[in-house]
Amino acid sequence: MISIPKLLDLQGELFVLIGLGFFFRKRNLLPHDFQKGLADLVIHLILPCNIFHSFFTDQGKHILSRGREIWIVALLTQIACYIFARTALSRISEERRSVMQYGTICSNAGFIGTPIVQGLYGAEGLLLSAVYLIPPRVIMWSLGLSFFLNQKQKKREKNWKKALLHPCVIAVFLGMIAMMRNIHLYPFMEKSIVALASCNTGMSMFLIGMILSELKWRDFADPMILLYTFIRLITIPTVVFVACRLFGVSELVTRISVILAAMPAGGTTVILSEKYKNNVAFASGCVTVSTVMSLPSLLIWGIILK
Repeated sequence: MISIPKLLDLQGELFVLIGLGFFFRKRNLLPHDFQKGLADLVIHLILPCNIFHSFFTDQGKHILSRGREIWIVALLTQIACYIFARTALSRISEERRSVMQYGTICSNAGFIGTPIVQGLYGAEGLLLSAVYLIPPRVIMWSLGLSFFLNQKQKKREKNWKKALLHPCVIAVFLGMIAMMRNIHLYPFMEKSIVALASCNTGMSMFLIGMILSELKWRDFADPMILLYTFIRLITIPTVVFVACRLFGVSELVTRISVILAAMPAGGTTVILSEKYKNNVAFASGCVTVSTVMSLPSLLIWGIILK
């Protein structure tokens, strides 16, 4: 079963960081212009470094060969989520559609899910979760990013070009090449990337806190936010669990896949909404409510998977 103290500790870290951003903006210790600048810094520098660094491992091809099964599960899960987002969520109002669509394929598995899996299954679980996260990272910064770009651009060709040239997408492909070819950087370069990558969680959550400081609490009673939370925390992991059982996926891969599929909305949902002038209030509500509700839902999944 999932360790309650560890899960509470992870959730506590998340809300402390959000709380700091909330406090600094609410007390006007930081100007509103700083918010946009921070979003640009995270999107164009800190997050790409975090993504690139996450691919670095001395075991490259060995990890991929061992994790082929979980890689396939992750890829099929992302494809299914993308199809669901494009079809079932297509009739939602335009101002909320892209947020729900992106949030359906983008979770906070990298920040919350990986530590939980490592705590439950040790080094093997950590390696398998790293492999699982490869398809989500590629899709969220290509197909996922197109959900936001489609609102601002008319031509699909331009959307795809902009998505593929996004710093985060470039970081994904460079990271995959480095992992597959077992490339090593000079120590000073690697240390610089690690230093920037380590800022990702703090800066991202701080930014979310700043955005939340300008919201009205009644936004969190929105039925669409509750619907999204149900889809993210219940529907998606249930489908993954049933599919893994039906197709005879190994027990460990099934457990890790379900846990990572049951993660709340990723913080990048809010960051991209801020970046591309989308419905930031709705995005923040989706991230916050799903994160709060992930605590009891993960405990339930822990009991089911025990």
